[in-house]
Amino acid sequence: MRVVSLAVLLALGLVGCKGGSTMDDQANKNNSGKTGLDNNGVVVDDSDVPDGLKFLRNQLDVTPSCSTQMEKNKTLLAYLKKSYYWNQDLPEELDNSYANKSMSDALASIIAYKNSKTALAKDKDNFSALVDYSTFKKSDIDGLKGGYGIDFQMSNTGDELLVRQIFPGSPADGKLVRGDKITHIQGKTISQIVGELKKVKGYQDSLKAYFIRGWVNKLNHMNIQWKDVSDSEKVGNLARTDYEIKTVFKTQLLEVNESGEKTGYLVFNAFESVSESELESAFAIFRGQEIESLVLDLRYNGGGSVAIANQLISQIAGQLKGKPSFSSTYNKEVTSVFEDINYPTDGKFGTTHTTLDTVKKLVVLTSSSTCSASELVINALRAYPSDIEVITVGSKSCGKPFGMIPQFMCSSVVYAINSRIVNANNEENYANTGFAPSCKYSDHSIHADWGVSGEKGDPLLNAAIYRLENGSCPAESSIRTLESEPHTTLTIPKMTMDYRF
Repeated sequence: MRVVSLAVLLALGLVGCKGGSTMDDQANKNNSGKTGLDNNGVVVDDSDVPDGLKFLRNQLDVTPSCSTQMEKNKTLLAYLKKSYYWNQDLPEELDNSYANKSMSDALASIIAYKNSKTALAKDKDNFSALVDYSTFKKSDIDGLKGGYGIDFQMSNTGDELLVRQIFPGSPADGKLVRGDKITHIQGKTISQIVGELKKVKGYQDSLKAYFIRGWVNKLNHMNIQWKDVSDSEKVGNLARTDYEIKTVFKTQLLEVNESGEKTGYLVFNAFESVSESELESAFAIFRGQEIESLVLDLRYNGGGSVAIANQLISQIAGQLKGKPSFSSTYNKEVTSVFEDINYPTDGKFGTTHTTLDTVKKLVVLTSSSTCSASELVINALRAYPSDIEVITVGSKSCGKPFGMIPQFMCSSVVYAINSRIVNANNEENYANTGFAPSCKYSDHSIHADWGVSGEKGDPLLNAAIYRLENGSCPAESSIRTLESEPHTTLTIPKMTMDYRF
């Protein structure tokens, strides 16, 4: 079991796939609103929730009252007025329409009001959201995922599910790999499944992968047919289960050029507590090989712990030890809380983990799913160009230089923006626009498993290798592939559309 400390809760990552839920008013057991059922039917008592999830709420003297839906939403607004980064832009009070809104819908409406008062795009909030406590506990406290462990996107033809990644230790691990193409589920073609889903209320063709995911998640056992990367047909059965979160998907050395320069390749999927030991193992390998450049694959990394982000940049650039890495700004109320407990709001390149002193070039693979803590890594290291060259290859990142301190309220966990994060040069120029890549490369097609380069390999990895070998960007590919389905509403927050079973 992972311990949730305040340091871990100062997170840049986003919530799970839905980002919101409809709360059941009748589930609450008393007028204090501290005991009830969440949307997953799990009993939640305030006393059972880790202190870190109540720390800021309590320090700001916000006492949850949850006996009615309106009281829940008023509690939410009271908390936001004290903790939210743009708290001066919130409504003074809630009108009667909020009496019938779930907390997630109320949050969406409050943020929409705030955004309507905001002229600058960089100050728009596209990220604040809410998640059931049981969902948060499972992933962020117990360190577990549930399901089959398959992350996918629609194929260009729309009649296959293209496997983007297989989660280590999941039911699919050892059976499918990145690049496989699922053609049938429960004996039905993907086209047949889509045909059935079109009859579902609210179906959108642009979000078909999201609806397929929902359909699959109702199954406890799944029979699938797929084609592997060589187009051989395969059949298998998978049983849904919980499995431990792993975040380092690949660690290897790359053959880049004939000069003998050693290059590492690291596929890093999320900034979680478990990442500390996983990164330590990976960098012990890189240090032993004395690598001189590193390809860091963050194309699907939507963020997570700031503490882990600071660990990663410290391990990449050991030559910067002791220098400032980032700093965070909060509103006056939150700043006062942290000053009272002498809690640091900035970071420094550390020395407590295995570090590399030899890396002069860092190539980061990016997409619109590269978000939050992933962007912090890029932003922090680009402040020291004379020490390490940071090159991004792929497409624009998501644009989230904002921190969130998740807090428990009325059987839910509220993720609201609390801070803005800048690097050592006080730079943050990518809010809601993302980092434009140093080398734009739009071919996100998937042909093989992680780390495979060459003619039948990964186009984005090939582009990174070209940049290292030639010192210039490869010609932009004529191939355009969807990185993920488009996002439409706050209830499905940007960067959380990870179509996984």
